[in-house]
This record gives sequence, C-alpha cells and structure tokens, in this order.
Amino acid sequence: MRGRRKPLMPRNGLKVGDPGTTALVRTGSGSDRLASRNHSRARAHAGSLPPVGDDQYVQTFFSYALPSNTNQSQRDYFTDMLRAAYAPGQTSMVMAARELGKTLFESAEYAGRNRSNHDYVYDLYKTYLLRDPDSGGWAFWESLVPTYGREAIRRAFDESGEFIYDVSTINTNNISPRMRLPLCWQRGSIQRINRAIKSWRATLSLRSRS
Repeated sequence: MRGRRKPLMPRNGLKVGDPGTTALVRTGSGSDRLASRNHSRARAHAGSLPPVGDDQYVQTFFSYALPSNTNQSQRDYFTDMLRAAYAPGQTSMVMAARELGKTLFESAEYAGRNRSNHDYVYDLYKTYLLRDPDSGGWAFWESLVPTYGREAIRRAFDESGEFIYDVSTINTNNISPRMRLPLCWQRGSIQRINRAIKSWRATLSLRSRS
C-alpha cells in the first residue's frame, strides 16, 4: 500500500510530460532535449478534452487493461468509489482514479495477458491519458521498462499533470443520496484514506471470487 507516494528512484522522479520524456531529439552536444511539437500536442489534448462520465472513465480502464473481464459488479464498484470521492474534491478524485489504475494494471489478470512492453505503454496512454501515444513518448517510456520495471513507468503516468487534469474532467451526475462518504474522506486524513482503500480492495477481492 502506498503511503506518501515517494518517487521511485530508478526513474529519478520523471513523470510523463517532463522535459525529455515526450519526444527525444539529439543535439550537437549529444544531450537529449524535448521536442516542443509533441509537448504542445499533449497540452492541446488537455485543453480540448470534453467531460467524461464516471462510468465511461471506468469502462475505458477496463477496456484497455482487462478487455475480457465481464464482471459488471467490479466496474460498478469503481464507479461508486469515484462518486464517493467526488464531493471531497479533486485530491480525493485523483486518489480514487490512481487506485483504479493500480488495481487493474497490477492484477494477476492483467499479468496473464502477457502484454509486451510496447503494448503495456500503449495501454497506459489509452487509460491514464485517454489518448493515443505520441511516437516519441511511446518509444521513450518503452525503453525504460526493462531497466526500471513496469510499476515505475506506471507511476510516471499516474503522477503526471496530464493525468490529473483528465481526472478533473470526470463528470459525476448520479450520486445517490444513500451514498455516504467515509469519514476519512471528510477529514482528509491520508492514513485513514489509505485504510479505506485497503478495505475497498479487500471487498473487491471478495466480490471477484463470488
């Protein structure tokens, strides 16, 4: 369980969208620099993304991470989690969206798909950033997977500004009056939020076995 979300050292804290991570070109001195045309594309995407329904957002993750999973109760579970996180604000929504991605991409079911590193990075773009990968960024992150591991690369996506912006576009219109927010969300205690997430994961595990 993640606590303070310290950057994973092997990738030196790099996030998607940082200089040098979108598209790399070689300068005369031999160092790498950001190709501005691809970085501008990412900014344009963020500025034009229409509102996304909460159920559609969850469906996108399942479609690219676990396309053969037909368990609707699992989708409903994560949709409810996003709706519970909506009222406390953006920070809670980001935490809930991160938990969705972590649970699916680190699941045995995803590992069983035997996706190549090339396809793994593609899946991250389509879910975390809701877009096709730019060629430079795709190649860059794929090249880091063998050295730093998939978790570090996934963390680079879920800590990116583009991902956080995309989460802000989630439109939650169907919050039921019976949906009671856990006290930990209301008080903003990180430790209690983490305990709530642990409880939710245990519930999901029980549901998946039924």
